[in-house]
Amino acid sequence: MHDPARNVKGSGNPAATDSLTGRVSSYRDELLKWTVIALTTLLINAVMQGLASRILTQPWRAIWILAPLVSLVWFLWQGIRKNTGFRLDRRLQMFLAAYTLLFSLAVGTSVLDLNRDLLMLGRLKSPRNWLTPNWAGDWRYWLVDRQAQRFPELIVVTLEEPRGKSLEEARFELENVINLVVQSGAVGIGLDYHFEDESKIDWLLCQTVQNARILVVAGYSFRPTAVGLRRTQTPRTLQTCLPDANLGHLAGYVELDGAVR
Repeated sequence: MHDPARNVKGSGNPAATDSLTGRVSSYRDELLKWTVIALTTLLINAVMQGLASRILTQPWRAIWILAPLVSLVWFLWQGIRKNTGFRLDRRLQMFLAAYTLLFSLAVGTSVLDLNRDLLMLGRLKSPRNWLTPNWAGDWRYWLVDRQAQRFPELIVVTLEEPRGKSLEEARFELENVINLVVQSGAVGIGLDYHFEDESKIDWLLCQTVQNARILVVAGYSFRPTAVGLRRTQTPRTLQTCLPDANLGHLAGYVELDGAVR
């Protein structure tokens, strides 16, 4: 006698079941493969970031690693760019891993940042050299013609920092320098100083500046506040001889060789 239940049980398609199982297995293998690639990329990125923070602080150092990496990415790209479809084969996996590592390392080392450091508030940071070590100087000046000195009458007088001296002693030393410069026939004086505190001999410094009868200019600094930078004010005792019209900011850019021009 014919059994209907036996027909229902045997009506399945073994080929369809095997195809579904095969696709699930294939997707699982692909997911496992990309997971391994992602974890490997993260591990390499973590190692490279650690190296960047320790030994790749200057872009000229990082360029020796980035340049071969760029060549590798370009070589891998040449191998996959002719593919008409998006196939997740081994070549594409290697390209994506190298591409991600390249830009991650470039961002981590700030090799694409060509900004110069701004010297302000009396803090001098170590300048970043893009292609050359600090001791090589600023290579851009090698490319320009050296001209004759345009200001032969400009004289720069440097003074040692008044460490261990009182404010009065430092102001008295500056007053003596102004006197000597005036006696040498100077037509103007620029002081790379900013004055913040009053001293007991400010009257003497002001008297010397006024008796010089030449233009004397000085600087002012900035004070960080909750809303940004705020210009500092000259002490009241010096405002008569150093008004705001004779003051300028002392900020400047630190060039690649550490000089402020």
